[in-house]
Amino acid sequence: MTKRTCILMIALVGMAMALTASPSPGATPYKIGFSGPLTGDGAYYGEASKEGIELAVEEINKAGGIKGVPIQVVYEDDRNNTADAQTVLLKLAQIDKVPLIIGINTSSVTMATCKKAQELGVAQYSIGSNPKIGQSCSDYTFLLQGNDLEQGLEFAKIAQSLKLTKAVVVYMNNDYGIGNKNAFIDSAKNAGIQVLAEVPLQPEGKDYRTEVLRVKSFNPSVVAFVAYGAEGSVFLRQAKELGLQAAFVGDTNWGDDSMWKLAGDALVGMIALQAGAHTSPAYQKYAAAFRAKYKKDPSIWSEYFYDEIYLAAKAIEMGGNTGAGIKEATKKICASFVGASGPKQLDARNYVRWSFDWVKWTADGKLVPVSK
Repeated sequence: MTKRTCILMIALVGMAMALTASPSPGATPYKIGFSGPLTGDGAYYGEASKEGIELAVEEINKAGGIKGVPIQVVYEDDRNNTADAQTVLLKLAQIDKVPLIIGINTSSVTMATCKKAQELGVAQYSIGSNPKIGQSCSDYTFLLQGNDLEQGLEFAKIAQSLKLTKAVVVYMNNDYGIGNKNAFIDSAKNAGIQVLAEVPLQPEGKDYRTEVLRVKSFNPSVVAFVAYGAEGSVFLRQAKELGLQAAFVGDTNWGDDSMWKLAGDALVGMIALQAGAHTSPAYQKYAAAFRAKYKKDPSIWSEYFYDEIYLAAKAIEMGGNTGAGIKEATKKICASFVGASGPKQLDARNYVRWSFDWVKWTADGKLVPVSK
């Protein structure tokens, strides 16, 4: 048995052992807060997050909760808006008295709330990935997806492997997009890739023809594409309509099967990063349970929040139902925790390491593996 296999088995067994007794009748649930986009352009991410969360909550409570106490998630809609997220934080912390908030989907929301969360003694599990989060936020905030410095480097590796040397970067004009854009530019220099232009997309935009024509004017061989589903699908459809001829390399948003519903055949040929560890036993177990419950394939975002609930349950069990206790326990648990979305070992700034596959969109709306 390899060391990695042993760690995986310990992690999976640990999940089950923590949740053995039947819930005590009338026990007051442990509350966990959720702050995410349940409406608006980002609703897709919130809905996918909620599906993963509800599957994990159902499994944990069915197995006895945390030493007989069930868990309950209090959902609040932040619409991926920093002002709304700050209001949600106060409501969850001061009215619902949650010690932990999960579901924080973007870098901007994470940076807008993390200092107040620390002040309130509330831990945060986020999938924000901007490199500045680790500098701006305290050790109450855990970045459980990865650091965009790694994603930018991976973009450059794909372009280099395809021998594409003239790039335009198209990116969301927010903390997530800017972090990825800067990381790609830094990596491109070392890979011999010339960055011809940087073209921002304003969040919640409905028409990007001007931006498409600007990209087209540079005649790039490759477009490094960092965009959320709603905005990115508009750009891609208009790029096809206006005859933009370039290879597209997409961020992790575009390595998700369900993006075909948004962008359709405008995706054909794009190579994207797929986050997670989809060949692992932990993922296969989770995916089977997801399909049984929802009668569809899981989104990559669902698996991250499925893992966050299991991590939260173990942290509450080990550290107690306080933000400070969860913070300290999370640091210890992540050292050996392996979930559906991969290992959660943390670096010095509370980022996990990315795990990437390369995938390509086919004409029939499928993602197929690309050799590295």
